[in-house]
Amino acid sequence: MIRAREYSDNFKETMVKKYFLTKDLSMKSFCEEYDIPPSTFGAWRDKFIMNNDGIIPEIKGAMNYTDKEKLQLLLESKTKSEVDLGLFLREKGITEDQLSLWEKELFDLVDAKDSKSSLKNAKSEIKYLKKDLRKKEKALAETTALLVLKKKANLLLGIEEDEE
Repeated sequence: MIRAREYSDNFKETMVKKYFLTKDLSMKSFCEEYDIPPSTFGAWRDKFIMNNDGIIPEIKGAMNYTDKEKLQLLLESKTKSEVDLGLFLREKGITEDQLSLWEKELFDLVDAKDSKSSLKNAKSEIKYLKKDLRKKEKALAETTALLVLKKKANLLLGIEEDEE
């Protein structure tokens, strides 16, 4: 007979908070990653939400920060020792996971801005090159027309062209 696993209340709470901090994982994926039966985890999650009036305390504090404040907190956290960091995080109502998430979001934002900037530069270069190409095509067409006219004039006047 298989005996059911027993989980501590602290473990349950920690896993539920971690789940709410990871926006990009479905509950099924999260449960597979941590080897927890989805029905068991769903019960933990529902109980946790009911006990907290539908608000997760750790995330409630983290969600009230503006992007500028998040950056400031992230930079400030980088200067803290490990002991001071724990106190700092409790004081601000955020977790290390939340800081990691903010850091990832910041890097993604910077990458997006860089790609937008390079895309804008590429578009302006393409526009310039197309304009230059149109000019050169017009010049080539004009030169071709002049050569054709010169040949026709020479034929009418009976002038032979120099062959090179």
